[in-house]
Amino acid sequence: MRRIRPVYYLGAWLMPENPTVIFDQARHGLQPLVNQFGSKEAAFQAIQEAAEAAVASDGIIGVFERAVKVGTETITVRGNVINGVTKIGTAFK
Repeated sequence: MRRIRPVYYLGAWLMPENPTVIFDQARHGLQPLVNQFGSKEAAFQAIQEAAEAAVASDGIIGVFERAVKVGTETITVRGNVINGVTKIGTAFK
């Protein structure tokens, strides 16, 4: 099983077991992902993995905004790559 890493989110470390900051805000439009993946935690992990893949494939360093495919949805992810670590700032549809 993969180790779930903490993610830096707007000035605080956000653990995948508590991703309510982005999923509890309806304006982010992420409920379809929760439905698709079965939980907020699984949806968050899918967003994180998609963002990391995009960062790696595009060679992104520093601040980024990138549309990524997560399941059947296209999600915009904003964040920062610091010392090779992808830190999500926000995600929305």
